[in-house]
Amino acid sequence: MAQVALLAPAARLVPAGVFLAAFLLYVPSFDALFAVLDFNHLDAIRSTDAATYFLRIFDPSDGGRTVIGTGDLYRPIYYTVFWFEYQAFGTDPLPYYVFNATMHGANAVLVYLLAKRLTNSNIASVAGAMIWAFHPQYADAVVWVSSTTDLLLVFFGLSAVLLYAKALDLDGRARIAMTGLSFGAALLALGAKESGIMIVPIIAGYHVLLGDPKFLRERRVPWGLLPFLVLPLVYFPMRLALVGNLAANGGNDIFSWDVFGNIHILAGLVAAPFVGETVSTSVLSVGQGAAGIAVLAAVVAGVVLGSRREWFLAGWFFVAITPVLIFPQVWLIGRYLYLPLVGLAILGGIGIARAVELVPSPKFEVLRSGAALALIAGVMLWFGSLNVDHQDWLTTKGEETGAFIASLKSTYPDLPEDGRLIVTQHPRSLSLTPNDGMMLASAVRLAYDKDLEVITPWHLNRGEAAPTERDLWYPP
Repeated sequence: MAQVALLAPAARLVPAGVFLAAFLLYVPSFDALFAVLDFNHLDAIRSTDAATYFLRIFDPSDGGRTVIGTGDLYRPIYYTVFWFEYQAFGTDPLPYYVFNATMHGANAVLVYLLAKRLTNSNIASVAGAMIWAFHPQYADAVVWVSSTTDLLLVFFGLSAVLLYAKALDLDGRARIAMTGLSFGAALLALGAKESGIMIVPIIAGYHVLLGDPKFLRERRVPWGLLPFLVLPLVYFPMRLALVGNLAANGGNDIFSWDVFGNIHILAGLVAAPFVGETVSTSVLSVGQGAAGIAVLAAVVAGVVLGSRREWFLAGWFFVAITPVLIFPQVWLIGRYLYLPLVGLAILGGIGIARAVELVPSPKFEVLRSGAALALIAGVMLWFGSLNVDHQDWLTTKGEETGAFIASLKSTYPDLPEDGRLIVTQHPRSLSLTPNDGMMLASAVRLAYDKDLEVITPWHLNRGEAAPTERDLWYPP
């Protein structure tokens, strides 16, 4: 792919510019409060001693379920990072959001570096990184504190791929050392989120298609790849033995027709910005559904007309979405695209670079540079405006909770440690299902820094608790 003069004189500054653009995109969220499951995670850390906390989160048969109520999850790296954040930041939400934005900026740089390795084109690399960084459908991966798990997954996952690609360029001990670093990063990605296991087939795909495509023909053993291939052989049986399922939602039936519907829904979320969608939803509009089909068709066309590089990038998307294809359709949300969209974003960057090459050269080199800047700026402005709308929608949930806590504390400046609080009215943002108040107790306990018992009408109606004369009520 031909180079354009754009960005060439300041090539060393490009990664810094990519980081800064991705970071600044999320500055509007810095005044947000905690929301939804943030309270459960923070309260679990607040109320659990460090030895117990780490013992539970690293125990494969527990995974933090008994202290956080996570369900069948195993994310020790994620919960470890969250623990250190709490020690450093306490209950001040600002540094949590700054940390998330910093991680997102670093991930955007990794996308740029991967694209640069695959394309050797500044235009394709910057465009791909900006498409990925500014895409609005997974704004909650950054604006929701608890979604640090997705940020860590992509950071360690992309690092593993880049380190493995670098290892294939080396020989001897240097290759062994670099492969070891890559394997370590892959383990950290898996420890951040279960879908990190998909980094293994992505790395294998890179090896077969791009890194060392001759090894099959030459009948060589890919020694560096073998440890990665062993990883799922250990992980899957362990997960089945300890928790009885492969996926966090408890399902194992990936061989159903629903898989194809889920692929279409996820493609529709990818295409959502092109029809003006700002908030991720599994209920596709007609335009969004049609745009999703167009995205899938474009990917297929890229594979048919492209080289092994295009096969790898398209395969990245389909491999990375595999873990969520078994989910019920109502569970599919844009945040699940944070890792998969890396492949499609780089494909989009390649498309922009090829469009720029249609401008005649060399006489019109300035026009080429201008066209490249205009296309990249257009993506950033369009995607960015939708992204900020999505951020506003998410931060409203925190504002609702903040108003509730302020009203509660004005009514009861203090609460007895051994008392019970019955809350009959609370914001919907503190419930997963209507009025279950799943996050309510944790939010109240954090606000008062006490292990209070908090009851809602949902618990009363289920017969899980009965009012007494000593109970306090809110509203009184």
